[in-house]
Amino acid sequence: AVGNFVDVVGNPIPGRTSTGVRGVLSGTLIADRLLSRDTTYELSGVVSVPNGVTLTIQAGTRIEGSTATGGRLAVLGGGRIIALGTRIQPIVFTCTAAVKYPGCWGGVNINGFAGLNNDGGTTGNLVEPCPKKVAPGNLGFYGGCLDADSSGALRYVRIEYAGGQAANGVLTAGLALLGVGSATKLDTIQVLRSGSDGVFISGGRASPRALLVNGSFGAGLRWNDGWQGQAQNIVVQQPTGGGPAVWGRNADLIPGARRLTYPVIYNLTAIGAPAGMGTVPAVLLESGTGGFISNAVIQRAGGPGLEINGAESCALTADSLVVQRTLFADGNPDFSNDADCVDEAAYALAPARANLQVAPGLAAPFLTLTPDFRPRPGSAAALAIPPPGSGFFDPAENWYGGTPVESNVVPWFTGWTTGY
Repeated sequence: AVGNFVDVVGNPIPGRTSTGVRGVLSGTLIADRLLSRDTTYELSGVVSVPNGVTLTIQAGTRIEGSTATGGRLAVLGGGRIIALGTRIQPIVFTCTAAVKYPGCWGGVNINGFAGLNNDGGTTGNLVEPCPKKVAPGNLGFYGGCLDADSSGALRYVRIEYAGGQAANGVLTAGLALLGVGSATKLDTIQVLRSGSDGVFISGGRASPRALLVNGSFGAGLRWNDGWQGQAQNIVVQQPTGGGPAVWGRNADLIPGARRLTYPVIYNLTAIGAPAGMGTVPAVLLESGTGGFISNAVIQRAGGPGLEINGAESCALTADSLVVQRTLFADGNPDFSNDADCVDEAAYALAPARANLQVAPGLAAPFLTLTPDFRPRPGSAAALAIPPPGSGFFDPAENWYGGTPVESNVVPWFTGWTTGY
């Protein structure tokens, strides 16, 4: 289960003596920089990695955003971050506060040169073929024409208690992937207890795998502005008072903008915020988003399990907004029954989509300290039609939801993540 191992980062690694050394990073890096695991680093204010500079972080390194100065890391367009942790030596981003809380620092912001469908105005990409826009918090420009752009790699990285305000008062996500290209490697990442959105993907073709987002007070996973990436093994668990587990949009001011937002997602577990704090849906798809979601578990929500809003998104349900082979359980109700442009129950329960209303049989999806999202053997979620055998999706992952079936095999989320 999550959090069932002793946290390694911040404690001496077996066979290694902790030095207790601290360093401070501030401003813009002017040359390539290596952060070593023998030092704990403090981010003072916005620390920027500009075009042409690479920030490399060793496995086992701890990085603390300053709570006093709003510390955050901004990888600007053309900059790169190489943060490759391991299961026993993950890289941990957290804050300097003695008692951590959601939003006690800014977070990790990565800008790329991949495509968007809007420049922040009202005309979408009709005027400029490769629009750019300013990142939330005025953290540089992102967007362009390079869909295969690389901003580096994240693996075995934990981002805790981020989502604080930027200097202009805007809340930013724990991890923001903005115009990030398909050559960026995003694998085995946790975003824990963000004070805003957990992960925000705007445009580009970022393609995360093995992503755990838990305890976010905004949306767990949010996307907009023409994101056309792929994703597999995604787990989102929302707290009381949190936003939707998944919130997809196209372009806020121009929901009909093209390039259409169209992520392809297999093996998603979306655990919505519990009842008692409003009627927040577990999965909210609106403002013209398209997309394809399959082999998913959508369970528990203060509001409906699935809600589709806006004429543009409703129109896409005929061909370009697909939720299929998904198990729905414990929604309030499972499908929105509001009087709008689509009947979500009729849409979701159409035989061709092969969705089911059934208890998925996950081991402990509602625990927050030691959750376990694996399907129990023989449960409804234990066997699904395999994903396609493409260059990204693994067809061996033939279950519903974001984690393998409970067994003696150590699952991807065990040992390096933590609960709350």
